[in-house]
Amino acid sequence: MPGLEARSVHKRFDGRVVLQGVDLSVDRGLVTILLGANGSGKSTLIRCLTGLERIDAGEVWVAGERTDGLRGSDLRRSRRRVAVVFQQFNIIGNVSVFQNVLNGAMGRVPFGVLGVLAPLAPGRLREKAMYCLARVGLADRADHPARTLSGGQQQRVAIARALMQEAEVVIADEPVASLDPEAGRAVMDLLVTVAREDGMAVLVSLHQLGLVEQYGDRTVGLKAGRVDFDTRFEAVPRDRMEALYLEDAVAQTSLEDSA
Repeated sequence: MPGLEARSVHKRFDGRVVLQGVDLSVDRGLVTILLGANGSGKSTLIRCLTGLERIDAGEVWVAGERTDGLRGSDLRRSRRRVAVVFQQFNIIGNVSVFQNVLNGAMGRVPFGVLGVLAPLAPGRLREKAMYCLARVGLADRADHPARTLSGGQQQRVAIARALMQEAEVVIADEPVASLDPEAGRAVMDLLVTVAREDGMAVLVSLHQLGLVEQYGDRTVGLKAGRVDFDTRFEAVPRDRMEALYLEDAVAQTSLEDSA
């Protein structure tokens, strides 16, 4: 059973069609890469999959449960099954690395055991948080303020938080865009690890084709709000891959010419 599915998803903004019947299946234990130029609908699709945007038509399924119609506490419960790793290092800089990871348990335990009471959190939670940090190679940084970490280390904290969350799905939205190549590969290595070892369904939005070829089990190309291809990277014809980004390149050239 797939960990995450979009079934004929449609989305409009102010009458403008952004997603047109998108079908996407993200299998457990595998890394699925989402490709697309700026304006292709990638970010909107991710927001729809995470429940941050309501879809206009179609269905979204997480771990066998339809989620697009959920509201209130049911929606919050569903969101806990999906961990999101953002490009912008979405962690709290002025608290410790340990606290950031411990926050992954929020929603599964009473709020009072977290927050400012982190030192008093139950031993099992503290042990789990340290275990998650050890898995991403940052146990020795647990007491450091998160803002003191490099960008690559902050992304590793976000992955540790996903492990703490006990999510079934990880969605990483351009997680290596701001990182140097070595740090980017380290983050991708971890995402592959959580897919393989924890059986999570992992969806990663990327632009770096070298990483796609190295890490992707499946590659999904989104163009003008539609799925253009869904296969292994090496099976995508070169002209299809080039066409995926052609409109983006033309738009960028036009902007540079007008500057």
